[in-house]
Amino acid sequence: MLRGLHQITLCKCAIIAATVTAAAFTGVASAASTGGVFSTDRLGYTGSVVRYATLADAQNAANPVDTIAIGENVSDNNYEHRDASFYFVDNAIAYDTDYNILVGSWWYSITTGSGNGNINGNTGVGFMQLYDEDGSTDTSVSMDFSNFDGTYWTDFTLSAEGANADTANDFARFSAIDNVYDAGTYLEYALDVTVSGLEGSLSGGEIVANNHPTGVTGSFTAIFELADPDSAVNDGFYTIDLIFDMENWAFANNGMLVGPYEEGGNIYSSLFVANVPVPAAVWLFGSALGLLGWARRRAV
Repeated sequence: MLRGLHQITLCKCAIIAATVTAAAFTGVASAASTGGVFSTDRLGYTGSVVRYATLADAQNAANPVDTIAIGENVSDNNYEHRDASFYFVDNAIAYDTDYNILVGSWWYSITTGSGNGNINGNTGVGFMQLYDEDGSTDTSVSMDFSNFDGTYWTDFTLSAEGANADTANDFARFSAIDNVYDAGTYLEYALDVTVSGLEGSLSGGEIVANNHPTGVTGSFTAIFELADPDSAVNDGFYTIDLIFDMENWAFANNGMLVGPYEEGGNIYSSLFVANVPVPAAVWLFGSALGLLGWARRRAV
């Protein structure tokens, strides 16, 4: 279980939407304009983390102290392949302010209590939390629909870069070695992910899709300074290199999830939005978002 648990609730629905250009209305393949919301609990990740004694060593990949594999199987079943959750809002004020979440989906459970039985999304080696809340650490964010196949826009790409997300202001943490002393600062980070298999179609001047992605490519890289005020035993500079994939423990347990954070026994519906005009965003918030509940969770 997480220490200092805190939950916030927000509505969420399975919508992927984007402002449509004039070309799109005539059936011409077109990517949507940059903007919007990206969120899905469907993805997983593996990767590696390398620890260094100094920032200069981390920046130059010199004199590594330790290397930690994220997603490997270990004999005590302490950690496995990791589950991810996203929530990036930019230019979608009807949904939220510029939020910036990228955490492990710890709340899903197959037994009573949040996160019970969940070693893939819950705390442990590789658990990730980049919370931010107001988007103040983002230096650039962009997202678009693409790949119109004549019927659907099938792909959606999110790219984000940022710096100096710390624990005190942004609740940043990364469990490189354990999940007790893991508070620190993302000195720099970069997220680049494209999901595919979407069924985006025109609806009310927007592109809308209502399905989970079926494919993904992308990565999350960062330099994380671990400087936990409670213990210096694991302090150092960690280079993080994570690769996203479709392996996801919670999704594999769809129909069997229990507890306060699930949707009919399943993971929460995916939500993607891009550059929604204010009138359309208000309509979505009042109708589609009112139909399906979503709990946005953070761990501090």
